[in-house]
Amino acid sequence: MTKGENIKQRLYSLAANMGISVRAFEEKCGLGRGNISNIQEGGSIGSNKLTKIIDTFPDVDIKWLLTGEEMERRPAANQEIPQNTLSLFNQIGPYITAKDNIIIQQAEEIGRLKAKIEQLEAATQTQPSAPLREYPHLYNAAEISPHHLADNPGPDVAAEPEGFA
Repeated sequence: MTKGENIKQRLYSLAANMGISVRAFEEKCGLGRGNISNIQEGGSIGSNKLTKIIDTFPDVDIKWLLTGEEMERRPAANQEIPQNTLSLFNQIGPYITAKDNIIIQQAEEIGRLKAKIEQLEAATQTQPSAPLREYPHLYNAAEISPHHLADNPGPDVAAEPEGFA
């Protein structure tokens, strides 16, 4: 099975490695007669046919079947995990749990802070800024003039502050 094979050749090789004919392979997969042999050279296979093949033979390396490249080998689901790996998991498990709890607490705090920000933004949209009303001389006169204050002096500003003419 070389990398230069096309999908049709790989399917032929797969059937041969299983010790069955291409026709028997098609029947096992629920494919119609000639579905594999009628694939054009360099052609492709439909996803419905590919799904039937993978459902019938789940151990087939789909990456190899489609591209000719081997997929990285993963340990089988029933393969035993080495004892030193289990020991490592047991050692770091409490740390992971603690970190997860911190993340949950931080997410809750972020939610509370967002709600507080929304409340503050809503409050500032309905009231003029207190420092602007009470201490206009602290702001750059080019940016803020007494006319700005005269339009909306606010409840605690009775008259124009000294120093503004």
